[in-house]
Amino acid sequence: MAKYNEYLSNGVSIDPACALSHDTFKITYNGLLAQSGAPEVFAHVGFNANWENARDYQMGRTPQGFETAIFLHEGVSTLNICFRDLAGNWDNNSGANYAFKLEDKAGSMDTRYAIWREDLMSGSYYWQE
Repeated sequence: MAKYNEYLSNGVSIDPACALSHDTFKITYNGLLAQSGAPEVFAHVGFNANWENARDYQMGRTPQGFETAIFLHEGVSTLNICFRDLAGNWDNNSGANYAFKLEDKAGSMDTRYAIWREDLMSGSYYWQE
């Protein structure tokens, strides 16, 4: 599992680079689908080993590629991401997906578990700089 931005060569990055549980962070994608001219890209995101609470986030186009923001709930230990376009093409890192091991804000994994609260993440957001 990757930590920090080990997928930069695939056009995938997260900010902050060391994602922590119960933080909001930005996903930037300028990978295969973006390079192939996809007009829209969705980040398919799930948490922990079994892709818990998986859902799609529409990404906004920026000069850096496509971006969206995700809220990580307390106790999430793994973030899994793959990408798709409107035509049903996927970028899933050759079947391995893009997986990031997360740390508790204190810097160590703990035994708390996530409570998925839709009221804290009502949609996709993106930054433009």
